[in-house]
Amino acid sequence: MDHYFSEKQKSEHEILKITENIRGIEFSFLTDRGVFSRKKVDKGSKLLAKSIEAKKEDTLLDIGCGYGVVGIVLSKFVKNVYMIDINRRAVTLTKKNVVLNGCTNVSVLKKDFFKLEIRGFDIIATNPPFRMGKEYVFRIIEKVPEFLKDEGRFYMVVRTKQGSKNYEEKIAEIFGKSETVDRESGYRVLKGVKC
Repeated sequence: MDHYFSEKQKSEHEILKITENIRGIEFSFLTDRGVFSRKKVDKGSKLLAKSIEAKKEDTLLDIGCGYGVVGIVLSKFVKNVYMIDINRRAVTLTKKNVVLNGCTNVSVLKKDFFKLEIRGFDIIATNPPFRMGKEYVFRIIEKVPEFLKDEGRFYMVVRTKQGSKNYEEKIAEIFGKSETVDRESGYRVLKGVKC
């Protein structure tokens, strides 16, 4: 069975085009079978994209970018964006969506986060693949500081009922402190800062 976090998708293509207004800008996204939340932008990704404090000089990494919502939205507010995903179909869609939304400061890579060579990000954001299990998401949180500049910010969205307390505690363990920067419709955006 295909999962959105699988590298290759076997399901037949069924391209959809969806639109969403985020941070006061209208975005269009091509989606397909075999990617996360293909019929509409999921509430978690939308909240994450709205909640990140972005500065014009920032470089952002979007881990598990799916069809590109978070990175594409933030590309309008930061200097550079890198988006990575293991899912080939998601990466192909993201590249098309970068063009569709007129983004010129974005790099899209088919890459496993744990094998990424690039370092020195101001912001790392993720709506992680919770279906891979808590231990996998914990590994992401543990690894993130290696990729951040000093004072770099990590943002993660989680559904409250998916054990947000556990993830808050893990971020606090790794970063010294965890902050809930936004909450809406059963989702929270958690933040850790590299000291």
